[in-house]
Amino acid sequence: HNQRLNQFYDDVIRQIGEPDALLLFGPGEAKLQRKDRLGHSGASSERPVAIESTDKLTDPQIVAKVKEHYGVAR
Repeated sequence: HNQRLNQFYDDVIRQIGEPDALLLFGPGEAKLQRKDRLGHSGASSERPVAIESTDKLTDPQIVAKVKEHYGVAR
């Protein structure tokens, strides 16, 4: 199970490429595991990664959270 999960996280990391910053949020522990996996993927360790615990969010709530975090006007 862990091997498949790590492969999934590696696939996600490859898909996001090299953003200037990264916001990981949601319920549960997966966000912390993804952040840990970033360090094992060879991805730049200088990328700022923010972690926030949230309940399950709707799509509009997700958009609002990202805009709020990055200071984007609504």
